[in-house]
Amino acid sequence: MKKYHIRAYDMEYFDWEDWIDEDWKTKHVILFGNRDMSWNDEDYDAIKHKLSDFDYDCNSIENELAYDNIDEDEFEERLIEFINYYFKSDERSTPFTKQEIAAIYKFVSNISEDDAEDVAKLMTYMYGRPYTSGTIHGYGQSDWSKIVYPAEYSQDTVEMIQAVMMGTGQEWMVPDSKTETLEEVDPSDCSGYYTSDGYAPNAKKDLASQIGCSPDEIVLYDENDKEID
Repeated sequence: MKKYHIRAYDMEYFDWEDWIDEDWKTKHVILFGNRDMSWNDEDYDAIKHKLSDFDYDCNSIENELAYDNIDEDEFEERLIEFINYYFKSDERSTPFTKQEIAAIYKFVSNISEDDAEDVAKLMTYMYGRPYTSGTIHGYGQSDWSKIVYPAEYSQDTVEMIQAVMMGTGQEWMVPDSKTETLEEVDPSDCSGYYTSDGYAPNAKKDLASQIGCSPDEIVLYDENDKEID
């Protein structure tokens, strides 16, 4: 009976950048917190610079208010100007409400740029859509990173980010058509597929979903052509 005979790609030659979804970048997913593992430093560095510059400008007008160089109305006007300048991105379609201005002012006064939950909350204000945070892990004890990502992402998407960034997934050589044996598979007629759980039992189910077939129509092999149960 003909089946899809699928061989695991040797992960020694795996290029993780080939599997990065462009949406992760455009939706401002960031990884940070572990000096050996970060991604999308541009967005994270921009946030840190915004916080630093806002703190400087905010201290300036707070001092002016304290010494009666400006009144409450001018302080509020300049505060609104600073908050809009530093924290309202072009992607946010609605202006900050008066309540949000007050909340942001209070929040950023005590924010920790190393706290993923705080960064997620700030990005929620900045982009006008919910962000959340967590931690992703690799196989080693030091393989971890904090992650901030859109709350709309499913758990499967987060697991795929972890698999690609932490190397916990597996790339597969999937033939375009079924054959009787692995030996009949022409490598030039194969496409690369990726699963987020390596050789885990659900890899076959995941591949079947991507290919559009039943798991029973798939036979998996490791990189040494040994069949995987």
